[in-house]
Amino acid sequence: YRKRIYKLRWIMRKRIYSLDLLRIICCIYVIAIHIFMSYRVTDQGISYNILFVESFTRCCVPIFFMITGFFMFKKQKTLLEVCEYLFKRIVMPTLLLLAFIQVFSTWLNGTNTLFECILKLNFHYMITFFIMLLGWNMPEPNFWLWYITTLVQIYFFYPLLQRICIDKKEENFVRRSYLAICFLATMFFPTIKEIFMVNIPVYIYTPLPFYAFVYILIGYELSLFYEKRFK
Repeated sequence: YRKRIYKLRWIMRKRIYSLDLLRIICCIYVIAIHIFMSYRVTDQGISYNILFVESFTRCCVPIFFMITGFFMFKKQKTLLEVCEYLFKRIVMPTLLLLAFIQVFSTWLNGTNTLFECILKLNFHYMITFFIMLLGWNMPEPNFWLWYITTLVQIYFFYPLLQRICIDKKEENFVRRSYLAICFLATMFFPTIKEIFMVNIPVYIYTPLPFYAFVYILIGYELSLFYEKRFK
């Protein structure tokens, strides 16, 4: 019992409470985004006031990815450890949740009773459903779990990402060069093109053209800054 208490105290000392608060704020932002969806378009047309307010909440998902990157490379993991983490913490809970929603969706929306959902269970449909899941294809009404599939993709590339997420001269140069290229390709040139209405005949193709990777790497950069500034 004492060992558990000491371990809990050690974990509490290691926690960064400002990031916990940031997670809470971002959770509220996610809820707000889905509420705003019902008010974007009214009988009078598009509500630009709603769009303006909503734009301030759109930072929530990128921040979640950056927080993931902040902690992801604290400890170097083997491929087996990554697969075990994915299966226990992400894949299995997600599959169970999807199966539950798929079977009892009509009970959740009040159309049928729990017992009626069980009686109407179609095993052929469930087999088809699980075959779709094997391809990690989120069937209706579960499309909103896209964040989970994105997280799985990030961990799939973890062995590659961890090779450049090391605080050494060469790795820092490669990682920051990649971030600079992504900034030019996805933000700077498109912004210049839209603001000045000019055709920029420059197309930059980056390795790992997956936007979440950029936020993961930014999160790692922030962890380096935190370690040097506050430790």
